[in-house]
Amino acid sequence: MIASACMSAIAFHKGMRSFSDPHLNYGIYAKNIEDAEDALLDFQEEIFKKIEDVFDDAADVYRSTQKRSNKVILQYNETVEACRAAYRDLNKVASDAKAKLKTDATRIIESYQETGGKMDNSFDLDAFCRFPEIDQIKLPDFHNIPDTEPILQDFNAQKANCLSALEDVFNVEKQENSNEKTNEKAIA
Repeated sequence: MIASACMSAIAFHKGMRSFSDPHLNYGIYAKNIEDAEDALLDFQEEIFKKIEDVFDDAADVYRSTQKRSNKVILQYNETVEACRAAYRDLNKVASDAKAKLKTDATRIIESYQETGGKMDNSFDLDAFCRFPEIDQIKLPDFHNIPDTEPILQDFNAQKANCLSALEDVFNVEKQENSNEKTNEKAIA
């Protein structure tokens, strides 16, 4: 009875080991390869996540910087609009003043001539009423807010290219490991 119990225990132990290790230490080797492949996949996933995080963080910084830049551009454009409104007001005031000056000067000349005064024909009323040319004032131009979408699309395309190249490296490594595994199985 003891002998049969011992034989059963030995047979059971040998049977359990034979499924995982039909060749000497092959099961340990296969398990190590499987663990290494799992570690490689985990590493690949971790690297991909880090790369995506770096690209996403850079895109967020770009968006934030662009948002601040757009705010400054909008403030600048508001100032330019205020400058142009002041220019229009100045132009209107100058035009009204010029018309009033010409009217008043004409009235004074006519009343002077009515009192018997003689005017020199060389007097140029238009030249007398001329103001500095306001039209010569150079006004600042508006700035357009740049379209960020093409830049972000290019950024995302470069991220995809980077991840694809890295995936190719990992796939080559997996293929080489798979070929080694196949060769070792054929040898065994």
